[in-house]
Amino acid sequence: MTVKRKLSKESSKSKKRSTKSEMRRFVRRPFPDEVRKALRQVAVPNQFPIVIPSCEPAANALNGALNKACALKSEFIIGGERGCVGATDATSALVDLVILIDTSPSMDDEATELSNAAAAAVQAAQGSCPSDLRVCWLGIEGVWANTRFTQSYRNFLKGQLTTNKDDCRYSGTPVSDSDLRGYPGDKEDGAAAIMDIAEHFDWRSGAVRTVFFLGDEGLERGGPHDANDDAAAQAAIGIARERRVTVFTYYGTPWYPESAAETAASYRKVATDTGGQFFSAPASNIGGFQAILEQIICAASHGRCSEVKLPAVRPCFTLTWGDGPADRIETDDTELMCIRAVNPYSNITFKDVTVLISIITEEDGSYVPDLPNRTPSVYVKPLYLTCFGDLPPCDPKDTESGMASREFVLVSKGAKEGKYRLYLLYCYSIEVRYFDLDSFGIELVES
Repeated sequence: MTVKRKLSKESSKSKKRSTKSEMRRFVRRPFPDEVRKALRQVAVPNQFPIVIPSCEPAANALNGALNKACALKSEFIIGGERGCVGATDATSALVDLVILIDTSPSMDDEATELSNAAAAAVQAAQGSCPSDLRVCWLGIEGVWANTRFTQSYRNFLKGQLTTNKDDCRYSGTPVSDSDLRGYPGDKEDGAAAIMDIAEHFDWRSGAVRTVFFLGDEGLERGGPHDANDDAAAQAAIGIARERRVTVFTYYGTPWYPESAAETAASYRKVATDTGGQFFSAPASNIGGFQAILEQIICAASHGRCSEVKLPAVRPCFTLTWGDGPADRIETDDTELMCIRAVNPYSNITFKDVTVLISIITEEDGSYVPDLPNRTPSVYVKPLYLTCFGDLPPCDPKDTESGMASREFVLVSKGAKEGKYRLYLLYCYSIEVRYFDLDSFGIELVES
């Protein structure tokens, strides 16, 4: 009979109050390794102290390193009270969450506790961060009796319908066993299961794609950690990123304590490298499974990327030419034309306004045919992008504010008489100054 081996819990230690001598450990600490490595990549070679040629690459490198460092924090406060996408727009916050669990006997307690916490967690999350949430509870090559895990992910993706407490059914094109990476019958093949879900789950259009995986052994078919688990973790990260799936992981009480640190590191890497969060046993240390589920749901509803619907805000263009009221554009002619870009808004700056003036068609939109010698009969010069720069906000007291003018030449040679249309292709960005206030709720406990 095999007996499950568990790590002994560390004895609790009371916290000591900070003293001035203790606080010195925070003074002039060296850069963390990740930050140091990132800065050295953009620094001048063989220079000490570190010399950075410009601020931008250093800022980008530092930001990337700090993003990775912050992802390692095991607890977080769900978004601010304002600003996060989904905080006030429940109708557009689509969240698809797949809860995927190792179904080997050692995960029995986690499956039960997680299932029991589900209803309260979803209700709490809908109160603090409402979303259009779809949750599917799937086991790896098995199910858990008396829980929400009543379907294996393999049967789910194959379209074999099973009634469960959430009525989560597959609406995509069923797959076959040959389409799946997971080893048939292996209840601990975690990385392969993550990849299969990322690739074949029937994600709703526009929904945030989220997987919460729970296991207590190596990611490559279980067992103690080895190089195969690292390779499997990296493969899962690649597929999850490709399919835009965020993975959260929970490492239960280790079945193989001798390699627990390495296994935990691989679980953490899968989560942090896909934008998710890593949790580890015991769940009670972080508020239990209800708190974990609530954090995952809220992180998904707040963390999605969506397009904001803005009003049509465009610069105004005017075109002028002619030496007098009787001037006309003739079929053989060269006309100097002026185009003016105007900012009609007092609270917006149009940034980097750039225009391409080159498309001329007949009135019905069809292209003007070339002459017999294959040269155009009507065209403009110059044939390159014209930069108008920034258009600052207009000032009602200054009629020349917020505008810029440029010149180009319209040439016609042997053109036929009639109506034509001149098109402008232009691009720009908008800068708007906003001022707002946000806040986070935190709780302090007695030292």
